[in-house]
Amino acid sequence: MNVVLISLVTFLLIIAFGGLYYSKKKKLRALQLSGVEQVEKIKLLISLLQSHRGLSAAKCQNDSSVDQQLMALKNKIQQQSSQLNQLIPQQERWLAFTEHWQRLATDQRAKQAENNFKQHTHMIANVIYLLEDVAQHHALNMNELPNFKHVSLVWGELVNVIECVGQSRAVGTGAVTAGRCNSVELIRLKFLVKHINELSDTVLDELKQVVGVPKQLINESNDKIDQLTTTISTEIINREKIEITRVEYFELATTVMEVLNQVFDNQVQQLKGALNQ
Repeated sequence: MNVVLISLVTFLLIIAFGGLYYSKKKKLRALQLSGVEQVEKIKLLISLLQSHRGLSAAKCQNDSSVDQQLMALKNKIQQQSSQLNQLIPQQERWLAFTEHWQRLATDQRAKQAENNFKQHTHMIANVIYLLEDVAQHHALNMNELPNFKHVSLVWGELVNVIECVGQSRAVGTGAVTAGRCNSVELIRLKFLVKHINELSDTVLDELKQVVGVPKQLINESNDKIDQLTTTISTEIINREKIEITRVEYFELATTVMEVLNQVFDNQVQQLKGALNQ
């Protein structure tokens, strides 16, 4: 009788603990999937802000041909912000962004190239930190994703490589539009070329070793980065008279960002697929 009772109790305990385990696992997956959705929306917002910064650099040099593009970007940023505001309305970094973005639209100093670049870059840095905070809060890390041990590299270093390219797009666009590279832009571009080469080499080499990351995308990213940094050096930094057009340069830098964003998106899709299994 005692043996039967003990067996029954043991069986019931196994069922109970099993139910708790699967319930906990289900809640974790739901949290992680919610986090991936937020990360995707934040990443899109970052891309929109980076484009706004780049075209604003041309606007600060009196290029009115970008007016319609800037207006379209403002509308997209507003739409994306409205979606995120429903998901993370009280997050501290989010509140800081919304306040800064509204202030940027009315700040007359933002019409000056240097101030415009600094304000945009500070604002984008805050949103990048927000992305990392959201990923961590939603357990999108190597401890909770043992099959994605490189995931923090995607949220952190890869996003920062893209941002460095974005900064070089903005600084270079300002110089190309003006037809000359001033001393501040020169220092900035030299630093960015070195930093982009060093950081991208490390990040892309690590991602190339990850199973499931398309090697073609990594190779294309390396080729596009080499093309961009070479162009910055030969066509802007080492030229007394800049001849490359604003459109040519902006599109080249944008192409680099797009292929790096494809690497990011590929990893997000793989993660979503694993979480939905």
